[in-house]
Amino acid sequence: MISGGKKRLELIRGKRNSKMLEFEKML
Repeated sequence: MISGGKKRLELIRGKRNSKMLEFEKML
């Protein structure tokens, strides 16, 4: 269960990172 939660956190973190990269590209 812990590993599953970690994977979910990594997915959320990855989505957030991609959004930040897109935001930086706009700037």
